Amino acid sequence: MRCNTANRTIETDINNAFTQRPNLIDDLNYTPFTIGFDKTVVEDFTSSAAGSTTITLTWSSFSEANMTHYRLLKSDKSNGEFKPIGNDFSRKGDVQSGENYKYIDTGLSPETTYYYKLVVFNGDTIQQTFGPIEAKTNALEPTNTHTPTRTSTQGRPTSTPPYPISNSPTPLRVLYTAVQQVPALKAV
Repeated sequence: MRCNTANRTIETDINNAFTQRPNLIDDLNYTPFTIGFDKTVVEDFTSSAAGSTTITLTWSSFSEANMTHYRLLKSDKSNGEFKPIGNDFSRKGDVQSGENYKYIDTGLSPETTYYYKLVVFNGDTIQQTFGPIEAKTNALEPTNTHTPTRTSTQGRPTSTPPYPISNSPTPLRVLYTAVQQVPALKAV
């Protein structure tokens, strides 16, 4: 048996005279051979700021052989202590096919750099670690709000009408109510 990595083939010589087994070649045509990876193959592990308080992490696998789940770790320093975030991700792919994954890290501080690692587990055993990768949250976006503010007037106050005067298709009717003070009655 030969493994030719340049041609990506596995070659074998079958000698019926040696095995003394009839139809060995026919039997091999129906024998399932699985050629795959002995470890998970992660194609990419990337991050992007999704806002001022969120970062999106994505990764894709080519194969998910000999693994059970992924775990994301985060730190505020590239060589700092990395702590788990979120729940573990159970594998969705298998030996022959991978999957795409996405996690959104929320509740972060604006304009702050974070570092992430992706850890591949087989049961409780770490199989591989990818990263760290770096991501920075965006700056806060200004929010335009109308906030009425009282201001003091220097000098003599001026009079301003209580309503704007304009031509309106709806007639404006102002009602005035007169209040007269009545002297209190005295008991005799």
